[in-house]
Amino acid sequence: MGIKDPTDAPDPSLVLRVSEFDRRAFEWVARRPSRVLDHVMPRLTHMGDNGSLWAWAAVALALLGGQRGRRAARAGLLSLAVVSPIVNGPIKWIVRRPRPVIDVVPEARRIRNTPRTTSFPSGHSASAWCFSMAASLEAPILAPVLIPMAIAVAYSRVYTGAHYPGDAIAGSIVGAGLGAWLGPDLSALGARVEGEVARVFETW
Repeated sequence: MGIKDPTDAPDPSLVLRVSEFDRRAFEWVARRPSRVLDHVMPRLTHMGDNGSLWAWAAVALALLGGQRGRRAARAGLLSLAVVSPIVNGPIKWIVRRPRPVIDVVPEARRIRNTPRTTSFPSGHSASAWCFSMAASLEAPILAPVLIPMAIAVAYSRVYTGAHYPGDAIAGSIVGAGLGAWLGPDLSALGARVEGEVARVFETW
């Protein structure tokens, strides 16, 4: 049984420095007023609650986007169904980072209710990037619309006081990576299931 090298453990001073930088970045955003963003960002961030924004986006794509739109909707929703529970469950439970102190955020832009879950990573950011990346890989023409939406949702989480910038960045990276990795395979699996279901109904 070997002796554990103390250098294997994270440097606590580095962790503290990163955390302090993240806190300062959060406060910097909080002190930058914008009448337009104060109006838009709280509404946008609440549209992302429970993935509702992306569910409606999928409905619109399926109804209006033709075959490619249906593929994009399927890839986005199936990826979201896998990624969201992972981010909002085990990862948050393991890290257990407290939410930011919201007192520095102007009241007009604050989220209505502080979420009960822990802060790292941002589930809204992960969902936004997961759906947008998976759908855009199926229909690249959607990327100029979906990617800016994902960026805006991630920023809204910081702007309204729900998350530190590091939470939103980490959630975005996790969501984008898993969406790109899982999206194509889940879309193909969903298409096969739909085909089998259609054949069953045809035999009735």
